[in-house]
Amino acid sequence: MILTIYNQFVFLIFNFIAGILAASLFDVYRVIRRFGNNNKILTVIQDILFLILSAIIIFTFLLYTNEAYLNGYVYIFMLIGVFFYMKLLSKIYIKFVSFIFNRLLKTLRICKNFMVFIFECIFLNKK
Repeated sequence: MILTIYNQFVFLIFNFIAGILAASLFDVYRVIRRFGNNNKILTVIQDILFLILSAIIIFTFLLYTNEAYLNGYVYIFMLIGVFFYMKLLSKIYIKFVSFIFNRLLKTLRICKNFMVFIFECIFLNKK
């Protein structure tokens, strides 16, 4: 596959973005795992499912951006993207995702409690 300099540059930028995407998926997974249980078997199953899902997402991203052309530079620039993300953006992104996840859980708890209250008022004649 012969690429022009511009195409090679775009190719490397997309690989860098794919590394950032992989690291951000990992941060979302880390936030979700904080709220889960500590069962070792479930943890192994969740880890395997996360790896499969993230591999599918990254491969699909690379398929659409550079026709899934994989060579050594792809992995190098993905690692550079992961390193860049972990050093500069990870803490901010984890705080943001944790905030969103906490708000979502709080909203779901309020809705559940409201539904239980309505159910009790209707069927148990509580006021």
